[in-house]
Amino acid sequence: MIMLAKAGTSVASRNIPLVMLDVLFSGSIPRVMSINLGGFIFLGAYEKVRLTLL
Repeated sequence: MIMLAKAGTSVASRNIPLVMLDVLFSGSIPRVMSINLGGFIFLGAYEKVRLTLL
């Protein structure tokens, strides 16, 4: 990302740890939300089936 940035831009002048944090955490909110939604659906279905079988 730093190598592809144009000279003089804010990305090109940043240090490597800040750019790595930016890359690692980009898209973290949609990722966490999708995992939460999947867990909600799975646990809801699990409880429904468990109560149906009991």
